[in-house]
Amino acid sequence: AMFDRVLRRLRTLWHMPQELETLRLQLNKLQHSDISEIRYAHLFANSIDGVSWVTSKNFSCSGAAANYSFLYMLFKILNDVEPSMILECGLGQSTKLLSQFVATHSNSFLITLEESKEW
Repeated sequence: AMFDRVLRRLRTLWHMPQELETLRLQLNKLQHSDISEIRYAHLFANSIDGVSWVTSKNFSCSGAAANYSFLYMLFKILNDVEPSMILECGLGQSTKLLSQFVATHSNSFLITLEESKEW
């Protein structure tokens, strides 16, 4: 509400309603996606808490390809479906989760492909 009042006042001062409206929409979108990702981070942390096969809970998704919403969905698939064959393209945070799953599920197999020699 306060942001909208400031924005309305800026519109009258700057006489650039379209540019300010575009900026407002971009800010709202950014704020919504940040809040959504924070919610998924908490949902993911709460979901893996107490799950025996998740032995390490050290995940860091800042700037990574895998975000918390992806890790949450991946966890749900692993925990509910218990796949026997998994193909992963690229090492990262998802590898931490997948490798823990496979280490405790003897009927599961993980193949990870990575193009970078450093990894």
